Formats: sequence, structure tokens, C-alpha cells
Amino acid sequence: TEQRCEDILSQTVCTRFKGLGRCSYSYVRIYCRKTCDCCKDVVRPITSPPRPTPIGPQTVCKDYIKNCDVNQCPKEGIYNNCPKTCGVCGCVDNRNDCNRYMDHCPDPNWNSQCKKTCQIC
Repeated sequence: TEQRCEDILSQTVCTRFKGLGRCSYSYVRIYCRKTCDCCKDVVRPITSPPRPTPIGPQTVCKDYIKNCDVNQCPKEGIYNNCPKTCGVCGCVDNRNDCNRYMDHCPDPNWNSQCKKTCQIC
């Protein structure tokens, strides 16, 4: 069976890995096959990273700053400040340092703590 050449992680995460020179890492070669030009590599069949179980109670869905604009949602920090406007309530990071360690996203133990940053919800 021929494997499809696609990234399992989001294009944003894979592009960041490539920019950081991490395409030589084995897990990045598996999860970012297309972005890292690894489509000719033979890899074991894999599925999407496991979806984590929610940890702790969900917080109230509200915006934390005034004048939230849905067009600004892709900018860093806006998701945290305007979760209601951006439609990401319930999709939160449980750590403050998730953005610094995006390269850990393929690890299910890590991405369960950094659901929003790892773009798995």
C-alpha cells in the first residue's frame, strides 16, 4: 500500500520545525513528511497524534480584553486574550511555556498539556 505524502501535524508547526532545522529528527521526519521532503522515506504506518483527555475543569468562555477582532486571531497572544471571539474556548494550554517548546508537540504527554499550541483541538 502506498503511503500518502502529507504532514500529520499542522503546516504551521511543521514549517516551524523546518525553519529550526529539525527535519533531521526522526519524529519530525514522521510527523512532517511533506514539509521536510521525506516522502520517499519508508515509515511505519501511523495515525494522527492521540487526542488528549481534558485535564481539569473547563474555564468560562470569555474574552479578556476589549475590542477583540476575529481577523486578529492568528496573531500570537490573541487566542489567549480573545478565546470567545476566536472560537477556541476549551482549547487551552495548561502550561505557560508551551510556545517555547513547540518541538515537543509530537509527544502525547506534552501535547496533552499544550493542546492549543500544538493545534490538536
